[in-house]
Amino acid sequence: MIKKLFQNFSAAFVANLINLCVTVFVTLYIPRFSGVEVYSQWQLYLFYIAYLWIIALGWPDGIYLFCGGKAYTDIEKSKIKTQFFVMTGYLAVVLPILLIASSGMPNALVMAFVLLDTAVEVPREALIKLLQATNRTAASSVVIIVSRLLFLIAVERCVAWGTVSFRFMALADIATKAAGLLLAGLICKDIITAPIQHVWHNVFRELGGTLFSGSKIMLGNLCAIFIVGIVRLAIQNQWGLIAFGKISLTLSISNLFNIFISALALTLFPALKTLRQKNLARSYRFIEDILVITLFGSLLLCYPAKQILDIWLPQYQDGLRYMTILFPICVYQAKTSLLANTYQKVLRQEKWIFIVNCGVLILSVLTTAIVAYGFQSLDLTIFSIVFLLMIRNLLSEITVWRALKFNRIKSVLAEFTLTLAFIGSGWFWGGAQGFFLYLLGYLLYLVAKRKNITALAQELHRILLKK
Repeated sequence: MIKKLFQNFSAAFVANLINLCVTVFVTLYIPRFSGVEVYSQWQLYLFYIAYLWIIALGWPDGIYLFCGGKAYTDIEKSKIKTQFFVMTGYLAVVLPILLIASSGMPNALVMAFVLLDTAVEVPREALIKLLQATNRTAASSVVIIVSRLLFLIAVERCVAWGTVSFRFMALADIATKAAGLLLAGLICKDIITAPIQHVWHNVFRELGGTLFSGSKIMLGNLCAIFIVGIVRLAIQNQWGLIAFGKISLTLSISNLFNIFISALALTLFPALKTLRQKNLARSYRFIEDILVITLFGSLLLCYPAKQILDIWLPQYQDGLRYMTILFPICVYQAKTSLLANTYQKVLRQEKWIFIVNCGVLILSVLTTAIVAYGFQSLDLTIFSIVFLLMIRNLLSEITVWRALKFNRIKSVLAEFTLTLAFIGSGWFWGGAQGFFLYLLGYLLYLVAKRKNITALAQELHRILLKK
């Protein structure tokens, strides 16, 4: 069990490290050569893609839940193949209708590329999640690595030829995802070549069950995206596209680590599905201690990173000043995606993922109306992002605590205090002063957690010896 988990984790680590490196390159390199307007279009494209996932009706997430913990050889491939057949037909009807309907929009070109991306990404994501759910992490990692490396090569050539444009980047993104879809199809060729079921009332009943389970995850994820999306839309409406692009860059930088963390959560899910409930609480505390100590330590990188980025991207300095406010979101996003949501899926609490995200979305609408349109304060609007994600994480964790019958509220209060110390030291002092003030706060936090750290070191030693 431990050996298999380590192998899966290692494969996912390599794949997502490459994904992270490509994302860092695109996030930091493209803005320097593309200009603010082109980069803002690119950010709008990524922004729309996140919301167009509703078209998939939760199908990839449903497959992930349905196959989670099973061996790849044990899944009924003809059922999966038939679902692919039905969903492909559905996309072939819906996407052209949306393309025609969006042709008169102000950003029609962006929307056209988004719809084309959706046609490729939905089946590719379904195959990747199928492989991850059935512990074929190495195979899914190959698909991710190939797609991202091809995209990196395309973007690097774009910069080298001096033809940095939104159209080229969007086409490169879609074409490399299509290559990944082809590769995933080859890996899962026994599914692609499986016979289609012809008892259609059974097909639609099974597909309905998959969509019902997956839609709760999908709607919950959509609400989670809207929590920050509502704030970003308010920034675009109140302060314009250029301000939107600059703040989006800072958000992208703050979210870089979460790309890595979120993908590792997919590896953790199949392993946790095999644990008994009494061991889930122990594993939860173990993973949380590793995650929190590491992430709060990584916040120290914000200070030198901001100094470097101010020199590298001087035209984005207005947005980069908010790094000290937005950097803590990596802690709360990671805790929610890797820890709380993964355990909620294991405990089949999909409805709570939706309820919590929906509740915080309502709070997002209210706070955005007050700070963006009432006070018309960009500073408070950006700070509200961190506040909302902190609340979302707390509520998500409470549902897991109740199911596993333990309480971590003292740890959460310590984390909130350290977050405020980071924001305060960075916003009011910054530079070397801010760095050393936060370092002092972090060291005090480690002293307070010394018993947990000792227990964590002993547990890691035991696992490594067992391996």
